[in-house]
Amino acid sequence: MKNIFKLLILVLMPIFSGCCENTLLGSYPLPEETETLFPTYTEEHPLKWIDDNNVEYFGTVANSARETYTMSSECDREDYQIKKATININNEQYHITATSTKDPNFVSLEIYRIFEGGRKNFGGSFPLDGFTEVEFRGFKFKDVVVLRYSPTYYEQEESFIFYHKTKGIEFVYLENDKWYQRKE
Repeated sequence: MKNIFKLLILVLMPIFSGCCENTLLGSYPLPEETETLFPTYTEEHPLKWIDDNNVEYFGTVANSARETYTMSSECDREDYQIKKATININNEQYHITATSTKDPNFVSLEIYRIFEGGRKNFGGSFPLDGFTEVEFRGFKFKDVVVLRYSPTYYEQEESFIFYHKTKGIEFVYLENDKWYQRKE
């Protein structure tokens, strides 16, 4: 009887102990159209910005290759694809990450603004055909999406980024009427 009990324990132990395979539930690549979200600039055509005081800045862009990002649980996983870039403007960095979604017509875009004294997160998910025309304080922008800052519960500021579908960051509006605009 003891041997049967020991045999049952050996047989049933793997079933109840959570032994499972790392099963791929889905793989979601970034659509090819997302490549245009990451413009490249050269020395002949540098990234130029102007601020609210009419001061001109030259920026740099560093793009990275696509990478796989895996979200996993104990037994299952899903593979997403991400692409990153870093833009430098006036001693500030903007880290841009596009992440694929389960819907091949959508993309998630996050921008971390890193500046002296802090970091702010702008982001949103949108359809690849969701770029539109926006007018703001006399400025007009075509083919952009609006990425809003996600403030903490005690902050009352409004900050956002207009992101162009082929030119990248088009306009950055920060608290206290400070802004940067990309120039052609």
